[in-house]
Amino acid sequence: GSSTLEEPAHARGPADPAATRMGVRACPGHHPRYRIAIVVAWLGSTPPWFAHFAASAGRSAYLVDWLLFHEGDLSASAAPGRAHSPHLPANVHSIDLGPDGLAAKVAFGMAKVLGWQGVSTRRLAAMFKTLFRDHPRLVAE
Repeated sequence: GSSTLEEPAHARGPADPAATRMGVRACPGHHPRYRIAIVVAWLGSTPPWFAHFAASAGRSAYLVDWLLFHEGDLSASAAPGRAHSPHLPANVHSIDLGPDGLAAKVAFGMAKVLGWQGVSTRRLAAMFKTLFRDHPRLVAE
């Protein structure tokens, strides 16, 4: 008799030719108890490697959901608002905040915490808009 343990068929995950060649198996379904949400403020244009990022993020579907908040077109994104794109893995969510939406969300959230209203809030939003537009990598790092 053999003393090796064989993995049950349901634990092998769906067939993925590239992963199979590399000896990697996908975890099926979702973790029964835990989820991790990774929140990403995606600033600037979509880089040429975005499809590779999405495919890599999709491999973590068993435990991780990726929430990509962005302003406007994300090459693989769906229509404005919280929607899932057919071009993204099921655990990668594209949330389009519209033009200058990220700057507005950050500014109005900060103003609320600080108790600011009116002109101060609009000035803060304008500053974040400029910062996000002119220095997206500075903000990301």
